[in-house]
Amino acid sequence: MAGWRAWWVGYEKALARAPVLTQSLVGGGLWAAGDLAVQEVVEDNHPGAPDLRRVALAGAYGFGFVGPVGGAWYAWLERASSAWSRGPGLAKTAGKLTLDTVVFGPFSVAALFVHMGLGEGETPRAIRRKLEEDLLPTILLDSAFWVPFQCANFALVPARHHLLAVNLACLVDSCLLSWAKHADVGRVLRGAWGGFPGGEPGHSKTRGEEVGRDA
Repeated sequence: MAGWRAWWVGYEKALARAPVLTQSLVGGGLWAAGDLAVQEVVEDNHPGAPDLRRVALAGAYGFGFVGPVGGAWYAWLERASSAWSRGPGLAKTAGKLTLDTVVFGPFSVAALFVHMGLGEGETPRAIRRKLEEDLLPTILLDSAFWVPFQCANFALVPARHHLLAVNLACLVDSCLLSWAKHADVGRVLRGAWGGFPGGEPGHSKTRGEEVGRDA
């Protein structure tokens, strides 16, 4: 308990002195840890050492996008929500949840796919195809996690700690999105649900087919 209290006090001081840097460091560390967990626990198909370049790319996304952009987004969201609702309430929570789900959610997923694709040497055509085939399924899958979490976050957590709650939840979300970036999400959901818009049921592209189409 003493260790947790000391960490919390240190975090609060760092957040007050350098909010953007603190949020970026926390985001980078959690996203790197999330991708590493995906490789070691979820995928479990990498012989030997994990793909450290991929871990570094995920950490760079957390540091360069989730920390600063996410921090700015939630600060703006709090200010904007005060314009239509004073004090805590259903209208304020619903408005923040709607904007977060419809605006920031899709933008952050698309940014992840582009960032990881470029960092891993994918062609622009391959990245575009990934966005066309897996962006919508990933957003829907991601929303199943974020909508209930953010509903509780916006309703129960003080505004100054919204980003901290999101950063902690990002450890789980980074696992989900890192897996989604490296999986055929549309095919997985079609197999689980017996049909999903955006492609032919049961069709899975091989790596050879992807290379052939990119050539």
